[in-house]
Amino acid sequence: MAVLIRIPGALRQFTDNARTLEVDLPDGGDVAQLLARVGADNPSLLRRICDERGDLHQHVNMFIGTANVRDCEGLATLVPDGVEVYVLPAVSGG
Repeated sequence: MAVLIRIPGALRQFTDNARTLEVDLPDGGDVAQLLARVGADNPSLLRRICDERGDLHQHVNMFIGTANVRDCEGLATLVPDGVEVYVLPAVSGG
C-alpha cells in the first residue's frame, strides 16, 4: 500500500524540498516499518525524526491521521491503508 507522509517546512531541506513523500508499505505495516523505508531513501531525514535507538526524538510528534503515535502503540502503531501521516517537530523561539 502507498502511504503519504506530509513533510513540514522545517524538514523539507532533507527531502529536496518535497512537501510529501510516498512510501510503499506492506499491508499491516507499522510505524517502525514506515520509518525504516523512509530512512532507506532519506537517511538525513530519518536522523531528524529518530534518535540512534530508532525511537522518535522527544521533540518530534508523528500522527497517523489524527492520532498521535505516542498515544497509541508507539512505533508498533499500525498504519492503515489510505491514511495520511504527519511528522511535526516542535518549534520554539523567543
